[in-house]
Amino acid sequence: MAPCCSRPRPPVVRSPGQRVAAQTLALALTLGGPVACGDGSQAERPSSSSGGLLTTSLTTTAATSAGTSDASTTDGTGSGSSSDATATGSGTASGTATTATSGASATSGASASASDSSAPKFDLPDNATTGSSGDTVGGGACQKVDLLFVIDNSGSMADEQVNLVNSFPLFAQLIVSELQDADDFHVGVVSTDDYAGNAPGCQTMGALVTQTAGNNSSNSVCTPFVEGMRYMTEQDDLAARFACAGQIGDAGSGEERPIQAANVALSPGLNGAGGCNAGFLREDALLVVVFITDEDDAEECDIFSCSQATPGDPQQWYDAAVQIKGGVQENIVVLSLLWGEAGNVCPPAQSSERPGTRIRDFTTRFTYGFVGDVCALDYSPFFQQAIAVIDTACDNFTPPG
Repeated sequence: MAPCCSRPRPPVVRSPGQRVAAQTLALALTLGGPVACGDGSQAERPSSSSGGLLTTSLTTTAATSAGTSDASTTDGTGSGSSSDATATGSGTASGTATTATSGASATSGASASASDSSAPKFDLPDNATTGSSGDTVGGGACQKVDLLFVIDNSGSMADEQVNLVNSFPLFAQLIVSELQDADDFHVGVVSTDDYAGNAPGCQTMGALVTQTAGNNSSNSVCTPFVEGMRYMTEQDDLAARFACAGQIGDAGSGEERPIQAANVALSPGLNGAGGCNAGFLREDALLVVVFITDEDDAEECDIFSCSQATPGDPQQWYDAAVQIKGGVQENIVVLSLLWGEAGNVCPPAQSSERPGTRIRDFTTRFTYGFVGDVCALDYSPFFQQAIAVIDTACDNFTPPG
């Protein structure tokens, strides 16, 4: 499937080696590797398993860098509206976040149809590329992209994981074809709690998945990856490798903590030498975090106890994420497939399911935040629209230093 549309871009000068690598990767993704298949049934979604209480904790620190002052002083309230044709949303950071719904095209100052190749390419509004002073943000197109997928592995997520795995090859193909300056990709997967199916020594929350086990998982060893690391790169058959690592199963805890999982995955401890994620996060790369979950990251209490959630609130989560990228929030893209979005196709709420209100709040604080429907039968339209958000962020990337 081709990208929805295109806009004129200046020619990109690549070395012969870079052109061959990009063309080879695009061809491999077009042909595709083995992907998981569902049985096509529409069985009732089971409630999440209760799991055990996890003890991992995360301390979030408010960023005070001048680069985050514009967004950190907002109230962070995101809003969105949808119809059968379009879906719009607004964020409270220095730009505008957008919302996609099943069967809808997302807009933020402009409209684009996913099926109309003659339409102008989807772009964020002009103010998404300027800071509070009106100065241009960004110093040139990104050349590297770090993609982290945070996948809910609770008891109700089997269908969504199959959907994600089947939609991923198109997403990867579009990234290669649309991000013309980027030719260096890191791709990793983490679960929303400790993951017992992972390789020994890296079964804690935030560790990149290199093998899977358990109910409805790929039940496979996904390594070795070509570069010998615990994450995939453009050198791998991404469709096949992601089909393995992305289908992590649904035997995890029902107390999902996707925000905490992302923060731990990107922490210095795991990304430093000898860590389970060593080398994944790069200072000079655009960071793209993709959340796939059918529950919110929120504490829920009954008369006996309270479930666990990521410590802090959406503003603190935002501050911690921005600090990871040196105070430049425009160097982060957050894509969230959530339950409970307006106009979605989710079934009636189960007792354990909670709309992703807090995760949505977190997502829409970013200039390049984008929200979609986790219950959509096909994630391809969401990823097609998200590519434009990533492309704009890459065009306006601010190099470190």
